[in-house]
Amino acid sequence: MKYFFIAFLWSLWCFFHSFLITPSITNYFKRKLKNRYKYVRLFYNFFALVSFISIRLYASLFKEEILFNPNVYTHILQIVLFGVAMLFFVMGTKNYDIKQFLGIRQLKQNNPSGGIGQSGSFKQTGILRYTRHPWYLATILILWAVGLNGLVMSKLIMNSILSVYVIIGTILEEKKLVSEFGDIYREYQKKVSMLIPYKIFRK
Repeated sequence: MKYFFIAFLWSLWCFFHSFLITPSITNYFKRKLKNRYKYVRLFYNFFALVSFISIRLYASLFKEEILFNPNVYTHILQIVLFGVAMLFFVMGTKNYDIKQFLGIRQLKQNNPSGGIGQSGSFKQTGILRYTRHPWYLATILILWAVGLNGLVMSKLIMNSILSVYVIIGTILEEKKLVSEFGDIYREYQKKVSMLIPYKIFRK
């Protein structure tokens, strides 16, 4: 029963994480808060982090057996996954604005709006030539890299739900990008993989 409740909590976290940034909700807060809306991104990230840590702490209260004992091979795999994730994340910062993502730039510039892209234009440079969503891919890799260190059932549930959530979120974002950029983005989809950069081997 405890694992069903943990799965429910993670599912609830995913729901609110998406629900709070739906157009209807963000537009409502924009109308109500006006210039104070610049604080929303910062609060949103704080709420997501605190609720994430709270669920992890709750899950850690239960005594669980490790599903498999880590060995030298799992440690090597863990290092590789974490290293690749950091590579994708760092290279992604050249195309995404980390301060905008965190909500810091909105406060500095007194600008309540703006996306995480460094410009409003569509880019296909750097890491974006190999994967369309390097940060999402890095998130999934980090989840499983950390999870390999003493994997228990609650971690397996968390990693599985959050990985599926990231993939679904990526697909939904793809629809928005197609709507925004049209045929240019459709051609980009044909050439570059959504997450795992397997299309580079086609050449």
